[in-house]
Amino acid sequence: MVRQQDARIVRSVKPIVRSCGERTTRQAVALLSKIFDIDDIEVVREVPFEKALRATYEIGIASGREWAFVMDADVLPSPRRLRQALTSRADRVEDVFVFRGLVLDKFFGWPREVGNYIYRTSLLGTALDLIPRAGAKVRPEFSTIQAMHHRGHRMETVEDMTYAVHDFEQFYKDLFRKGYVYASKHPAMQILMTDWQKRGEKDADFFVMLAGAVAHNARGGEVEIDVRRFPKDLGVFLTNYGLAEKDVLSDLDISEERVDSLISSWSPSPVYHAYHAYLGLWPRDRSGFSPARMRALFGWMRKSRKRGSLSVELRYLITASLRRQRRSLKPEFDFDTLFADPSD
Repeated sequence: MVRQQDARIVRSVKPIVRSCGERTTRQAVALLSKIFDIDDIEVVREVPFEKALRATYEIGIASGREWAFVMDADVLPSPRRLRQALTSRADRVEDVFVFRGLVLDKFFGWPREVGNYIYRTSLLGTALDLIPRAGAKVRPEFSTIQAMHHRGHRMETVEDMTYAVHDFEQFYKDLFRKGYVYASKHPAMQILMTDWQKRGEKDADFFVMLAGAVAHNARGGEVEIDVRRFPKDLGVFLTNYGLAEKDVLSDLDISEERVDSLISSWSPSPVYHAYHAYLGLWPRDRSGFSPARMRALFGWMRKSRKRGSLSVELRYLITASLRRQRRSLKPEFDFDTLFADPSD
């Protein structure tokens, strides 16, 4: 009976993958096909993102299913964990427009709510009218969901569900673009950039992400998430640092077992603790030195000392507080040459 109920819930879900040429598109579909019929998995390839979002909602509406599971192609799901998430939650979120679990993010280093949404299709018609115009928002999907929330249709993030990994095995050109965009929209970027600089000595993915963030700091200005606004080819940049764009990914490089292993082996790091302390506890100006804030901060420091990483975490926090500090690359690179004709 339980298996029949689980199968019924899976059949009530329309699977949709959004791709703008990610290196893992084929592998993301292959992993989803372990849950859904591969012929039922719809791949959306529209640009800009607002157009892809509209197509996503329209597919969900046309499917006639109760739910639409929407996943970006840079997300690689664990079929076992995702099936469990769908079957354990879909029948218990009666008043929710969209819910989502967590995915383990390579460049943050911990599970977070990105690149996956499970929408109630009966409300997608309303959401269609709330999609922002192209380029108006850095986070058009989240802006749409917030607009729905203001109309009484809430979103739920299920913190105890980590069922995928994010940004592993991507092309360098896509990582550069993400580093560029992240520098414009995420707080405490100096903590992440410090970590990327260290990790970049062994893993070029982190070096390229750092380069994207450095490029934004150097160029400034408003950021659009339209992939067409970014360099299609990083050849000159990559050659300058002894790198070359990655080959097409082999199906053998990604397996359900590898995804499960990445998720199960994760544990909190000093970067994780410092980043969240900066967002919640760390005083950033005089108003932050209230008695209540300082008591909470000292409590965090005691816990950090027990973890054996207080000095490391404090270095990250102090770095993030030096607002004028800018990461650089050696040798320096003129990033404007990569953006010479963004409309091409």
